[in-house]
Amino acid sequence: MKTVLFIDDDPLPTKLYVRALEESGFRVVQKNSVDDALKFARGKQPVDIIIIDLMMPPGESFKDEPTHEGVTTGFFLRREMRKLYPSQPIVLLTNINNPEILQSDEGEGAVRPLHKFTHPPFDLADKVKELLEKQ
Repeated sequence: MKTVLFIDDDPLPTKLYVRALEESGFRVVQKNSVDDALKFARGKQPVDIIIIDLMMPPGESFKDEPTHEGVTTGFFLRREMRKLYPSQPIVLLTNINNPEILQSDEGEGAVRPLHKFTHPPFDLADKVKELLEKQ
């Protein structure tokens, strides 16, 4: 069974996404803050794919980073997760429509975030399956 690390501070969509992923056959580890997610990851816990909400409170980990009041916290978290999980796919989810923000992280290895409106829970589960099959 493949393990998904799902990081989002908003309980309602998280519940729906986690349920869809579990019903699609995934084991889901859910973390609701960047600090909890990094603590988990630094414990070298194995995961197959990581899903990060872009807009979250920066927590202690990113309080000094320019997160635009949490709007771009997911970019910083992805950077740290990439160091801890160098080969696992990382997916960013967002409700943000601002192209300037979404394009602000289009550096080396960056992927455009998936919009929550166009990737509802079961669509995301299908996307996760697709990404894991490519590995």
